Parts: sequence; C-alpha cells; structure tokens
Amino acid sequence: MAAGLLNILIEQGATFSRTLTVESSPGTPINLTGYTFAGKMRKNLSDATAAVSFTLSISNAAAGQVLWTLTATQTDALAPQVHRYDIEMTAPGGTVTRILEGEAWVSGSATR
Repeated sequence: MAAGLLNILIEQGATFSRTLTVESSPGTPINLTGYTFAGKMRKNLSDATAAVSFTLSISNAAAGQVLWTLTATQTDALAPQVHRYDIEMTAPGGTVTRILEGEAWVSGSATR
C-alpha cells in the first residue's frame, strides 16, 4: 500500500490531536491488535535530528483507529515554518509500512 498524502496545519502553542483510521480498502479497517506506530517531523528531510516525534497510540484496535498527538509544549517549541513528516506502522511480524506523509505547516503564535 502506498502512503497517503496529507498536508496538516499545526498551531504553535496549541495541542494537536487527530484520529487516524487505517484501512485495507475504503471502509474496511485493519484490526491493529499487535501493531505499533511511529512518526517524526523534520524541518528538512536531510536533517539528522527530528524537530519532534509524534505520540501515536491505538485508540480502537478493531476499528483501526490511532490517536495522533503533540502536546502544547511540543508545538510551542516548533519553528513557525513548513516541515516534512511521516508516520510508519509496524505489523506484528515486523513489516514496516509508511502509511502517511506530507507537509506540516506550523503557524506562529502571538499568545505566549
């Protein structure tokens, strides 16, 4: 399966939270029991250090749902600019699949 493309907006200083539904085909969720997820964001893909690591936790395994979050403290530390991100899923047998990627636009905050 090819990774989905989704550009996102992250507001500096605000909590970022989305629910992802992982499907094998439209309307058919994958049972995520035993799966793990990882995701990072970098200013440039060539950067050695990630700007931030997302927290990804399975919220409903049978429905294929994953909670994707950053705390307000994490978003506050991000530079207001365009970053690149991706999210990978590891199956119980060890197969790693990139499921989502795109640009993350961080908007600056005036309230500090």
